[in-house]
This record gives sequence, C-alpha cells and structure tokens, in this order.
Amino acid sequence: MRTFGLRYLLLLTAAFGVFSAATLSKDKWYRERKAGVTYQIFENEATGIVLQVVKNSGICEKIPRVDQYSGYASFNEVEHTFFWFVEARTNPTTAPFAMNLAGGLGGASTAELFTQLGPCHFEEGESTPSISNTYNLNQNVNMIYIDQPIDAGFSSSLNLAGSTDAAAPYIWNLLQAFFAGFEEYENRDLSIITSSYGRVNGKKIEIAALIIGNGWYDGAIQYKGIIEYSRNNTYKPLISKNEANAYMWEYYSQCLPAQELCDRSASYENCRNVQRMCSLKRYLIDERDEDVYDIRKRSIYTVQGVDLGTPTEKEVVHGYLNRLDVMKAIGAISSWDDSSERIKIRFGEWAVDARSTLNTLSKVVRSGVTTLIYAGDADMVDDWFGNLDVADAIKYEGTSTFANKRLTPYAVNGLVEGEFKSFKNLSFLRIYEAGHTARHDQPALAFQVFNQTMQKTAISST
Repeated sequence: MRTFGLRYLLLLTAAFGVFSAATLSKDKWYRERKAGVTYQIFENEATGIVLQVVKNSGICEKIPRVDQYSGYASFNEVEHTFFWFVEARTNPTTAPFAMNLAGGLGGASTAELFTQLGPCHFEEGESTPSISNTYNLNQNVNMIYIDQPIDAGFSSSLNLAGSTDAAAPYIWNLLQAFFAGFEEYENRDLSIITSSYGRVNGKKIEIAALIIGNGWYDGAIQYKGIIEYSRNNTYKPLISKNEANAYMWEYYSQCLPAQELCDRSASYENCRNVQRMCSLKRYLIDERDEDVYDIRKRSIYTVQGVDLGTPTEKEVVHGYLNRLDVMKAIGAISSWDDSSERIKIRFGEWAVDARSTLNTLSKVVRSGVTTLIYAGDADMVDDWFGNLDVADAIKYEGTSTFANKRLTPYAVNGLVEGEFKSFKNLSFLRIYEAGHTARHDQPALAFQVFNQTMQKTAISST
C-alpha cells in the first residue's frame, strides 16, 4: 500500500486549517424514490454538489438510535464520490468528528468500516458482518468514510484526477456540502485518520488531530530504513549482512542523490527517476516467502494453488459489498473494489510518491495539530524503523527533545503492546505483533490511542 492518502491528507491539513462560507439561502432537502430506493437528497448552492443518501440502511451499524447515512456526493453528471457517515454511539451531538481516508493509491475507505475498527466486522467463516464491533471508532466519534479519489470503492467517474492538486478539491467541496446539509455536526473539531495520503477546507472547521499509520513520507529517510529493518527487525533477518551492505552502497551512491534531486526540483522527470535509482525497495519486497505487509505470515507467492479452506477477509468484504441487496440498501450505484488500478495508472504512482512530505508534515505539527504517527512492527513495506526516523526529523519547537527521547513501553490496561514517545503535540508509537493494518491486528490498542488522540492529548499508557 503506497502513500496516496498521506500526501492528500497533509496537503489538506496544511493548506487550510479553518474556513468559513457565506450564508446559504437556496439549499434544500427533499425525498425521491429511484429504482425502489428512497433517497434523501440535498442540493447545496455554494458548491453545486447534490448529496443523494440513504438513511439507516441497516447495514453494518445496527445499534438503535445511532444514525448512519450512505450515498453519493455528485459534483456533476459524471463525477460521483461515495461516502458513509456513521454517528457516534455516545453523545453524537457533542462528539468530535473524524474523516477516514484509506491508503492506496486508490484504496476504498468503505472497506475499513468492516476491517479496521468500523462499527461491524466479519467473524471467520461469516459471509455477513457481525452486529457490533467491540472496538469501533464511532463509539465516541462521528465518523465519515470517503472513497477517494473518484474511482475508489463505490465512487465513479468518466474523468479521473491525475494529481493531488486535482483530487483535493473534491474532498473540500464534499465536506462543504456535507456540513451545509448536516449543520448539527458543523461546529466540531475535525480530525483525520489514515494509513497513507490527505487536504481539508470547509465550513467552520478546525483541524484538531491527525493519525497516520505505517506511512511513506520521505524517501531519503525511508529507503535507508527498509534496509536496516530487513536486516535488524525483531522477527527474523530478511537479508544477510553482505546483502545489507550492498543495498546500503546502492542507497548512498544512487538512490539518495536521485531522491534529493527530486525533493529539490519537484520535477516530474526527476521524481520519476527515483523509481529506477531506488529500485532497492522493489527488489527487497518482490516475491518474498514472507508477506511483506506482515512478515509473520506467508506470502501470497507461497500459497498460490493451495486450498486455504476459507476465503480471505478481503474476498469476503468484496463479495459482500457487491451483493445487489447490500448495494441497494446503502444507495450504491456502481460495483465496488478495494483498490483502483485506474487511479494508480492515472497518478503515475512512483512520481507522485517520490516527493517528500516531511516539510508539509512539519508544518502541520508546528501549527499545533495533535499528531500521532504509528507503525505495526511486522510491516516491511512501510516499516517502523523508517517511520520513527521520520518522526524524529519533524521540525517543530520540540524537535530536539522528541528526537532524543527513548521509546518506553506502551500498555493497554497494564498489558504492554508497544512502545512510544511523546512531546507536546507529537507522538510516535511502535505496535507489537502488528502488520500494515495495525488497527486490525491490535484493536484494543488502536481503540485506546484513537480516543486519546481525539481528545487532543498525547497518547499515554493505561
């Protein structure tokens, strides 16, 4: 999983922060029945967006008196972004508001309602989700999941954005329209949780907190980090000492100069060249016996052709969300996939990802946004070594103090499940026994740090 969500997220967060809009005099709600489905429709004059949603579909969130809305923000006749809003189970009228952006490029946020602390989940062997999830993000927070950019998940368009700058305004306008239509949620702190790339603007919103898991931020730091992780992680060496030395020579002689040129110039061609000069990561992760997103597990290459007995979670979610009765219930009008190959091709994945986001991340932290960077320690692709080095390099008033602090045990109800450090509004957390989808692997810990961060405080053991 690459860092689409992260770059997108940081651009939104750093660029806007707080915004306002003029009084809207011609906004209107009405109902319309189409193809056997009753939609609630909201027309927003300021953005020209039409929201077409189904209320309380009975899918996933089934707790009585907890409202949910799913459907589309239509920007015009051919561009439609799917979103799924789930109200907080506790005190929704005063609870914070958070936006979930999946990684990618082109990952579907709607998948995470079922797999990463959403209101429901699939038990092994289930073809429909369980009624409730013990550790769910909307227990104390109003959550909106957005399939972005357009073409991810249920979102659809004849036109695809080809850059961050082109994609970001869609989220900006969607939030404008959402808060115009759902005014009861507008005067809240807005926090963002993602495992990858981000830009927010809207009506009376202040960015309060930012949570990023297993991100790719800065090649100059993280290409070196993956070599060190491959040799020295706490599970098992993935390369020999001689191989590590050879990769390190390649890093310093070829990769680092190319990365630094990309970061200085921001030229597409220079950044595209990083793919060739920093091929070490591709060689490290390609066709391994281990699952590179969780090195505790076997790679797909070692299990192809083997009957695993039950479908994978990804296959179960894909089958469920493409059921016609489920699509009808939630107001979806196009098929669903967990990742959009069209978006990856359109963005030119390597050129987009190559540019560092460290300066932008530093700007976010300096602005006072409560920021948590976490990483599952079994993820090789976006390893915790590199994530820690990035956190230490963030430029803010506490840089020196933060970088010099040692990691200390992080506990959940007395059980140590990771190690962390914090100073002022920045925290870093290594999560034990967790891969790229750390929220899924350690739900109790993820639930605890999420709620701590939503309170705009540094994380702490319990």
